[in-house]
Amino acid sequence: MIKQFIYFFLIIFVGNIQSYSPSIPLGNQNQDISGETKIKSTKGIFYLSAGINISSYLIEKSEVQLGYSFGFTFNIMLSNYAFITLPFSYTRINTAPKDVEDYYYSYPPSNYIYKRLVDYQLSLGFLEFPVLLGYEFYENQGYNLNFIVGPGLVISIKDYSKVENSTITDEVIGIYDTLPLENSFNGDPVVANSGFNLNLGVRFNVSRFYFDLIYALYPYKIKDINKLNTLSLTFGVDLE
Repeated sequence: MIKQFIYFFLIIFVGNIQSYSPSIPLGNQNQDISGETKIKSTKGIFYLSAGINISSYLIEKSEVQLGYSFGFTFNIMLSNYAFITLPFSYTRINTAPKDVEDYYYSYPPSNYIYKRLVDYQLSLGFLEFPVLLGYEFYENQGYNLNFIVGPGLVISIKDYSKVENSTITDEVIGIYDTLPLENSFNGDPVVANSGFNLNLGVRFNVSRFYFDLIYALYPYKIKDINKLNTLSLTFGVDLE
């Protein structure tokens, strides 16, 4: 599903590039009369943004589901080609891992711990604060292409997750002395799902708009299940 998502948007992406005819700039367009080089400002400074994403767990049998995001983006130009971009957003991530191994405590007089297989519906709301380094690797008349990469702070603010189904097996995985408090899937603090992510992608700038196609890895256990990966497509419009 993720591969199909990538192929679909690459086709659109390449089609947009081919719709433009290449142009050859005359002379050095980044120098003033005195000959001093100036940083070009083909990118806006402040954008409103919104997008969609698809998410799934690594390794775990996980159903890919659609999520969304919205927020704003700041750009800081470092040179003619390098820049820092700060795409702050509220991001909703959805996925449905299946047959996740869990445990079940039998009630006294039995004191066995049984293996349990659980189907979850995971849905989390994050505030995300990436700090990404961008580099323009291609420019034509009216548009440019950029690599973007960097880490991001992830703050979990709302947990909508729930257990869809569970099956207790006959496999005994342990014995307990004291029956613990019931383990609730939503019992962990929301902040427990906070952390950081790693982002890698491309940005397409044209006129007052940009499009980001970004892969993000959450390298820690979300809901104590496994690492999570997402692929997102974000649209932004310059407000200047």
